[in-house]
Amino acid sequence: MFLEITTPFLDSQNDHIQIYIKKSDSGFILTDNGQTITNLRLSGFEFTPEKRQILNSTLKSFGVQLIGEELVIKAKPEDFPQKKHNLIQAILYISSCNIS
Repeated sequence: MFLEITTPFLDSQNDHIQIYIKKSDSGFILTDNGQTITNLRLSGFEFTPEKRQILNSTLKSFGVQLIGEELVIKAKPEDFPQKKHNLIQAILYISSCNIS
């Protein structure tokens, strides 16, 4: 079961960014459920090898992983607020096409 959090932050389509949280054995798994990458693709954004490298570098700087099309970060209870912040910042950065 996932918990949905709707943030006050807007993506490039002026929709509120939503993240999803699932409890795991070691803490929590936070994800965007693939919305960030899907929205980029739907707006015509193409991932060239260079842009994919920039995306991976950007995600690494926020501690976020790309699993399939989902942005994912794992958190322990004590670092949950920081990890949630990192995921939201990564979504904001990527959805504003700063990786182009």
